[in-house]
Amino acid sequence: MELENLSLPEKTKKLEYAALNLSPKEIAEVCAEVGKLEYSARALGLACRYRGVDCVRALAEGGADFHAELTNYMVETYESYGYDFSIMLLDNFPKQTVPYLMITTEYKDSVKCEDGKTLAPIGFDKRVEVLDYLCENREKVEFDPGELLYYAILFGDKRMTEELEKRGAEFSDYRKKMLTDKGERKDLYIWTGLLENLSEKNFVPVLSQITKRLDGNKLHCTDGIYFACEDKLLKVENLEFYFENFDKPKINKIDIMRKSVDRSRTEPLEYAAENGWLKQPKKRDELIEYSQKKGRTECTAWLMDFKNRTADLAAERAKAEKQTERELNAAPDSVTALKPLWSWKKREDGGLIVTNYKGNKTEIAVPERIGKDTVTALGMAFSPAARVTKEVADFRQTITMVTLPETITEICEEAFHVCIALEQVNIPKTVKRIGKGAFGLCRALRAVDIPEGVDEIAENMFQHCDRLECVGIPESVKRILDRAFWECRRLERIHIPQGVEEIGSSAFANCEKLEAIELPDTLKELPYHMLAGCRELKFAVIPKGVTVIGGYAFYNCSSLARIDIPEGVVNIREFAFARCASLEEVVVPEGVLEIGGRAFGDNPKLKRIELPRSLAKMVNFTPKGNPPITVFQGSANVTAVVYPKSYAERYCKRNNIPFIYKE
Repeated sequence: MELENLSLPEKTKKLEYAALNLSPKEIAEVCAEVGKLEYSARALGLACRYRGVDCVRALAEGGADFHAELTNYMVETYESYGYDFSIMLLDNFPKQTVPYLMITTEYKDSVKCEDGKTLAPIGFDKRVEVLDYLCENREKVEFDPGELLYYAILFGDKRMTEELEKRGAEFSDYRKKMLTDKGERKDLYIWTGLLENLSEKNFVPVLSQITKRLDGNKLHCTDGIYFACEDKLLKVENLEFYFENFDKPKINKIDIMRKSVDRSRTEPLEYAAENGWLKQPKKRDELIEYSQKKGRTECTAWLMDFKNRTADLAAERAKAEKQTERELNAAPDSVTALKPLWSWKKREDGGLIVTNYKGNKTEIAVPERIGKDTVTALGMAFSPAARVTKEVADFRQTITMVTLPETITEICEEAFHVCIALEQVNIPKTVKRIGKGAFGLCRALRAVDIPEGVDEIAENMFQHCDRLECVGIPESVKRILDRAFWECRRLERIHIPQGVEEIGSSAFANCEKLEAIELPDTLKELPYHMLAGCRELKFAVIPKGVTVIGGYAFYNCSSLARIDIPEGVVNIREFAFARCASLEEVVVPEGVLEIGGRAFGDNPKLKRIELPRSLAKMVNFTPKGNPPITVFQGSANVTAVVYPKSYAERYCKRNNIPFIYKE
């Protein structure tokens, strides 16, 4: 088959085959035939690791580069999450897969070619030659030495770290900000994954190399980052480094001490005692009981000795007896009665936020009052994703029902996140705000009514609620933010009330059973990826107020048979209606000025599309030396209906697209 007749994924595989198997001259010939590809990063990375500078040069001069923007299209088409393939120059890779760096394990030690031969990585000196070429041509191949330095340090590649330092490599301002403040979600995922892959032994040596490049700033700490570091903190040196070099370091002291017991290590217990972690008799005795149950003789002996040396046993006994007496005589809503079951904090408004449920029931009622104070907010009291022990997290995943009181005005971020067994929860009419991710991954939740007064459905609020079938959205809602209902796989219908002015990207993406959605006239734009992957969606009415249909908005809506695009739309962006396998006819109204790349591509049933006189631009992807990839690429049966002497007519003639004139 001639290369120009191949699809983009097929061309990409040909380029990667050439990178591994052919001579530099032959690679150059393949590059000329396939042209500039959207995704050549992996081919370039393979040449860096297994072939050498001549093959790398041939690819680079043929248009290959390290640009590999992470998009759904890239993942689906090329089956890769590769983010920075220049790391293939390094000696070492993580032992386990890191999110968004899935290239690492496949190419660690060797690679098999199609003819059965196995290629080992080229020697270090040859990789240094490649490094020199990449540094000299960094703009051409989109190579960032500072990023490679970052990964070289984290992967423990001392030799490449030294070579990069000799060449003046430094972390970018963005990388420093990501490490010390915050960055894009994908970069935080990678950072967290790399921290998790660090060994206990390498924790301080590696991170000290990172921190000395941060201009005196401390590493940013989040729950995810703490969890990634947690197992390494059983080494006292690491624990001290963590407190000294992370800003506002979060730590679950009980979990650290229990893990120390699990591994029969007394050094962390000594550190805990010196720093007051075992000051409370209750926590100390619970840890002793835990150690006894686990059969950790050495830790139990150490803890018992600590108790005997430091405790006033008579005073503790008297205090416990008084506490028992108070609990027996306490009112049901008193602090004394509720403290064993709940943790809470006082808010600025005078109300209480419930932060932790300590009981053992799976059907739970949150109290209206605790003592004299009213409960007005719910924190992560039930979420397994909160900073709790594994035992508590496992229990929280068995909670099936929660009843909230009418005093609550706010459900905070991730309040029920990952409560996978939660089937029922009421949202009181008093609630005015629900935080992002509040019900994310509540896989058993079937129905929710959002009360009047809530004005925003926050990011990820119902993400991955796999059994959610019914959601009531009130008239008060003005915004539905990113991924609010992403992958609610059983949601069949949804009514979005008038007044909603903004919908975020991927808000309803991959709602596979969604058959109908009512959109309000107050919308001005359909966002990126809004309904992508809604395979059962048969018909959608785009509101009259919409001016922009975002990229991938209806991508892969394979049952979509009809779409009404209203006058007023001026821009239909890339892949907006691509892979809509049931779409047969489209009328693009007057007023539309631009249609993005492949907007109506890969629609085998599309037979007729009417294009307006107003159209001024239709975007093609134009690989070097190859025919352009048109707006209709993969829609082989389409005929365009155009006005004589219009831009649309010229576009069809130029790209050999069948057309007829509008009557």
